[in-house]
Amino acid sequence: MKKISLLIIGLSLCFSVCAQDMFLPANSDTRATGEPAPSPLPPSGKWYKEFYRFYTIVGMAGVKDLSSEKASMFDISATFGFQYRRAVAFGLGVEFLNDKTNAYSHLPIYFEFRSHFSPRRTSPYSVLKVGYSIPAGGTRKDAQGMLRVNKSGIMLGADLGYRMHINENFAGTVFIGYQAQMFQVERLVNPTAELPAGSYINPDQVLLHMIKFGVTLNIGFGF
Repeated sequence: MKKISLLIIGLSLCFSVCAQDMFLPANSDTRATGEPAPSPLPPSGKWYKEFYRFYTIVGMAGVKDLSSEKASMFDISATFGFQYRRAVAFGLGVEFLNDKTNAYSHLPIYFEFRSHFSPRRTSPYSVLKVGYSIPAGGTRKDAQGMLRVNKSGIMLGADLGYRMHINENFAGTVFIGYQAQMFQVERLVNPTAELPAGSYINPDQVLLHMIKFGVTLNIGFGF
């Protein structure tokens, strides 16, 4: 878990540095004659504010767990934040991940750090998320017994995506992300007559490794 956390933080910091390096004015490129080179795209201000604006992002994604639990989920999310610079934006968000087996559904509440790599109409971006999750599922029953989540834990995630503006205030994105989620679970394995009714045994720590593919709608409110 510690190695995964350091990897996510390191990648996000690299993305932020790259984003800062790419933030050059549209007319900063000059020819040998000293004249500004023509920009193939509209001026940056037409598509993305330089700084100081609030934003709201709503999205949905399919989620596939790579751990031994093999959980499969559907994710809906909403984030509200403040863009200080194009490469520096902070927000608070909430997700609902619905597990079709009714065991690992949960509700993460998180803080995000967002970086946009370019002010132009289309641009890659990155997001780092850190939060805590609340269990929202029930008990799973199968041939091996029963499982229920006793409590959730810390959530860490990172997204990489591509943004395309519809106009100055609206944009759509596609993204791929990774999310690690800790759970404490209780299992009732092969129930026998010796166990009291409803007893759970084998408390266990579970770490889900989730890959996400999704889309979002971004709404900006400039000053």
